[in-house]
Amino acid sequence: MTEKCGGNVSDKGIVKVTSLSETSSLAKNVVDLQNNRNYFQSKNQQNTWLQYDFIENRIIPTHYSIRTRHDYDMDHPRNWVIEGSNTGGSNENEWVILDSHQNNTVLNGKDVSYTFDIKPTQGNEKGFRYLRIRQTGVESSNGNWLTFSALEYFGIFIENKSK
Repeated sequence: MTEKCGGNVSDKGIVKVTSLSETSSLAKNVVDLQNNRNYFQSKNQQNTWLQYDFIENRIIPTHYSIRTRHDYDMDHPRNWVIEGSNTGGSNENEWVILDSHQNNTVLNGKDVSYTFDIKPTQGNEKGFRYLRIRQTGVESSNGNWLTFSALEYFGIFIENKSK
């Protein structure tokens, strides 16, 4: 979608990127895929998340990539889930867990990128309006910072044709 719209999908109004908490490192930085100097960092709080709202569209996710910060070899994601929802509500039962990682160290290091699979699950055949990554435990420095340079979802994009 970045190539199709010619830039940051948040700035172009295609995807709204929000977080439970953010520092001066804005949530929309993670969809600025060509710029590895920007990054997102949440406040140091448990169960923090970063959410993508595809607005009137849906996505059936098949993969996602995370890229760590280029300049700081700490606070790498280690414990997280990827969740999908069509309501985006705060009630936990409104979200479907699509992928889960515990004590994963593959993202340790500066400017590391890794692509993860999302296995098909019951409930995601029609796609989701909302996808989020939610931290479920401490990161590599034993804090609760959710920090990375980029988060990109791949899959089948279902565009709302009635717009």
